Amino acid sequence: MKKILLTSAALCAFAVASPAAAEIQLGFHLGWNKTFSSDVTFTGPGTTDFTLEGVPWQGLSLPGDDGAPYYGGRATYWFNNTGPGWGVMLDYTHAKIRADASAMVALTGDTGASGVAPGNYTVPVLVDRLEFTDGINLVTLSAMYRFAPTGKLQPYVGFGGGMSIPHVEVTGNSLSGLPTTFEYNNGGLTVQALAGVDFRVTDIFSVYGEYRLNYSPVSASLSDPAFKMETDLLTNQIAFGVSLHF
Repeated sequence: MKKILLTSAALCAFAVASPAAAEIQLGFHLGWNKTFSSDVTFTGPGTTDFTLEGVPWQGLSLPGDDGAPYYGGRATYWFNNTGPGWGVMLDYTHAKIRADASAMVALTGDTGASGVAPGNYTVPVLVDRLEFTDGINLVTLSAMYRFAPTGKLQPYVGFGGGMSIPHVEVTGNSLSGLPTTFEYNNGGLTVQALAGVDFRVTDIFSVYGEYRLNYSPVSASLSDPAFKMETDLLTNQIAFGVSLHF
């Protein structure tokens, strides 16, 4: 977080130093997210080392889906204030997912509990709760390029990386033996690619639509640090937002 704040301060200082040549764009968006199925591996003391293969994730994007919706905000510094050109964007994304409780998944490995053989189980048989419903929170810094506008429409693309801050929510049971966990974690590095189009309504106000694909290989400790969880999350996101230009 300290590095992110220092980067933001540096961008702001650069923008102030050359206001005539640059443009600052501040945006906020809502949208939809869907994460592809992934394997989830748990390791712990003794012989505990097992994987739930192909866990399907439900994207919880709307207010009625239980809690805060998908949302995000960004600050973009464009090195040229007119026409096409390069820029850099610092952004935050809050996306939520939950393991589909009705899904059948394959258990491989050893849960550490007697009488639990590898095989196919529904998710709740092994884990009462498996979700990130306070967010797979993503903080990223991306290189941006916007193309020549066509009328009021200006397409753009970007690619970057940063860190994930997942809120890990796991409740085990007698079969899995996992400790109850409800806490934020440093999930590790994350990368993303995005493409969108900005529609300039006035000189200082615009709306935008965007698609982004984010890859987050999460490695997190549970409430008992002897236990760890690992999974690779590949998340589709569609966003619609508003921007101010300075």
